[in-house]
Amino acid sequence: MKKSIKVLRDQQGQAFLENGLYIIIIVLLLAGAGYALANSGVKPKYDELQGKITSVTVPSTQ
Repeated sequence: MKKSIKVLRDQQGQAFLENGLYIIIIVLLLAGAGYALANSGVKPKYDELQGKITSVTVPSTQ
């Protein structure tokens, strides 16, 4: 516990924590953007493509 407090009071420790928080914020924003892109951009196109593929009639080979 004393080491944690010492790191928090140290300027380098403070910069480390600030940079860590910036990284966490950026990762969360990218995850949210990726999720939104997957649901609103890729998924509808994939569903449309899947619908077109299933509607294709395959002629009989016999």
